[in-house]
Amino acid sequence: MSLSKNGINGGFELRQLKAFVTVADKMNFTKAAELLFITQPGLTKVIKDLEDSLAMPLFFRTTRTVKLTGDGLHFLPIARRLINDIDSAVLDLRERSSGTRGSVHIAVGTAFASTVLVQAVARFRQERPHAFIHIRDDNSEGIIRRVINAEVDFAFGTFVAEPAMLESVPLLDAPLGILMPEKSSYAKGGMDLQKLAELPILRNSSDTSIASIITREGFDIFSRNERCIEASQLTMMLDLVHAGMGVAVVSALGASHPRAKGLRFMRVKGLDIKRRMHFVRRIDRPMSIFACNFLKTCLDALLTASLHPDVKIILPRDFNPLDF
Repeated sequence: MSLSKNGINGGFELRQLKAFVTVADKMNFTKAAELLFITQPGLTKVIKDLEDSLAMPLFFRTTRTVKLTGDGLHFLPIARRLINDIDSAVLDLRERSSGTRGSVHIAVGTAFASTVLVQAVARFRQERPHAFIHIRDDNSEGIIRRVINAEVDFAFGTFVAEPAMLESVPLLDAPLGILMPEKSSYAKGGMDLQKLAELPILRNSSDTSIASIITREGFDIFSRNERCIEASQLTMMLDLVHAGMGVAVVSALGASHPRAKGLRFMRVKGLDIKRRMHFVRRIDRPMSIFACNFLKTCLDALLTASLHPDVKIILPRDFNPLDF
């Protein structure tokens, strides 16, 4: 550090600033030396070195009294601020290195976000009130694209093909079914593919994981009705079902969404498809300790989340987020 006065540059140390502030607070070198755990001659030398570096006297000293000079009075709030800034900076660096402070960017779909992520964020912020958490809610195609483009630290999503640059860990399996009003007549007598073909199905847009999985498995569900309603977001699907616009093909995870309350999730005989959720990240981008800690909180929240009974947690027991 350096301070300039009248063209003279002088360097000074943090210990000199703390010594100056302590003496200014106590107005007594003996008491200040005791607080700083140094000898009085040692403290006198520290103050003298600081005054020399600043090219100004900071105290009027006699055998009985100690008083701040005009320059000392002017410098005291500056010294306090410098000490606080340095202490805050050091604390911030220590917290970042230990994972207690920092930022994390993630991409996630609506179903996982509403059932698991909200709990994780609440827990994490309670422990780390200064955390910055940036959540990008997107469909499956957008989620994986954001990971590939390094827009996020990691993501929770579903994909059909896994690019070589990505690493994934399976989290849960959620079978597909249909969601309808609780008292709907469609639910009578069970549900199979033939009966499903006769229902007003809300179409999942092609960039969603549901549509991709159904197409991959060779089922022709959405093309039968050319005049159906199409939506790409789960919340819109749920609102349309509540409004009586049709039934929605969703996973059991989607049926766990708070807005699905009052709706009935029903498995379809012959439609034996599961949506698998993964933790996803780029292999070539090491995660910060802070991001790893947030991931751990998310996984802890997953294990205690209120999910539909058909959702099966498959997170490997030996998976440790802090290994990243």
